[in-house]
Amino acid sequence: MTTHSPRILTATETGSAYYNKIKPLIRLHGKWLTHAGIPVGSKVEVHLITDGVLEIRRLDPPKPIIPTEPRYTSRAKVAHANRLKKEIV
Repeated sequence: MTTHSPRILTATETGSAYYNKIKPLIRLHGKWLTHAGIPVGSKVEVHLITDGVLEIRRLDPPKPIIPTEPRYTSRAKVAHANRLKKEIV
């Protein structure tokens, strides 16, 4: 296993200041998660090791990603996708 440089993240806030329900939030995203063995769709568990130290572990074995057709919500996007398909053929 290769080591990579540490990621520096900022804990931001989420919740409602009005109701005094502010909570910390840390978002993890990027290709480095896939390189770390956590592909899209993985279930993970987070353990509090000690104050200020969290451990993240993948629970399930990685599954192959099966590409699906994109979902289009507007008629304009569907028309655009159909034009692209015609150009390819």
